Amino acid sequence: MDPKKPLCLPSLLLPLLTLLLPQADTRSFVVDRDHDRFLLDGVPFRYVSGSLHYFRVPRVLWADRLFKMRMSGLNAIQFYVPWNYHEPEPGVYNFNGSRDLIAFLNEATIADLLVILRPGPYICAEWEMVENEYGSYRACDFSYMRHLAGLFRALLGDKILLFTTDGPEGLKCGSLKGLYTTVDFGPGLLSKGYERSLGKGHLFFDVYLSPLPPFCS
Repeated sequence: MDPKKPLCLPSLLLPLLTLLLPQADTRSFVVDRDHDRFLLDGVPFRYVSGSLHYFRVPRVLWADRLFKMRMSGLNAIQFYVPWNYHEPEPGVYNFNGSRDLIAFLNEATIADLLVILRPGPYICAEWEMVENEYGSYRACDFSYMRHLAGLFRALLGDKILLFTTDGPEGLKCGSLKGLYTTVDFGPGLLSKGYERSLGKGHLFFDVYLSPLPPFCS
């Protein structure tokens, strides 16, 4: 099947609705800040997640890789959606073959893996876009970020949990008021003086815009 030409740009995310919305009434994910924990369907939950770039793995190997991730002890998978992989030119979308995002999500379900979706359009994956988390780009374009947050809520509903992810230097430009802030860090972070205090399982940093303390990933 040839790439299709849909009517508008948000159509890129519409296929996700067919998979996510039917589950919205029966599943729940809550950040229980009072008890420092996540609740999945009302039950305390800890996710152990790994990354897999479906756009770098042949489709015939998706099931094998996801099964091995589950067998290694992971209960969730996170991955980016590179928009220019599905939209090779303006207005032309391709979700066929190894670009079949819905098929990959179905394979994750079969492997009994939860999904942490990182839909972009700005991604960090050494891909053909500007690299690193959006805060590292230093554009500080909060109107752009609010537009994306509004778009995702319009498509996926108000109950969807949205968050930003940045390194500690990118929190100022990468965080958005009203969304959870998560921090990517390596083993040398704490020795660089970014930590202000450690308590209740969270790292608190001096510089961030979110009204809520950032989570760490």
